[in-house]
Amino acid sequence: MAQRGARRIGLGAAFCLVAAAFPADAAEPGAIEGYEWQGVVRDGTASFVYGSPETPEDLEFWLTCEPKTKDTELTVYVDNTGTKVGQAMPIEISVGSAKTTVKGKIATDEMTGFYHAVATEGHSTIKTGKLTTLLPEKGRAEALSEFAKGCTLD
Repeated sequence: MAQRGARRIGLGAAFCLVAAAFPADAAEPGAIEGYEWQGVVRDGTASFVYGSPETPEDLEFWLTCEPKTKDTELTVYVDNTGTKVGQAMPIEISVGSAKTTVKGKIATDEMTGFYHAVATEGHSTIKTGKLTTLLPEKGRAEALSEFAKGCTLD
């Protein structure tokens, strides 16, 4: 039970950092053409995603929450070369000087062969090992709001 509470605190901190919104324009650093922030609730699972609305396989950041089972998962889908499946990989999320770190591990995708970071514990950057990924601001607050409506862990 203490682990679940710690996980909620860690993810709560992550939500706050990711939710921080600053003014953005079309040439925003970190933006990927065709990607957008999405907050969706389907079949009781809430998802907060930065990826393509056209193709569910094309994403860079994916946070899921299943209130019925109290499960959460954070995936940072960038290729972490030189790593091994199962290797510990802390995921650091920061906005300005504020930051939080959640415990993660390396997973792989059979389709692409990417080695990406996954955490099942609780202008943004995501750091996985030595790799830092910049995520854009535009649309993030609205998508997170939709995600939060479906992610009721308490």
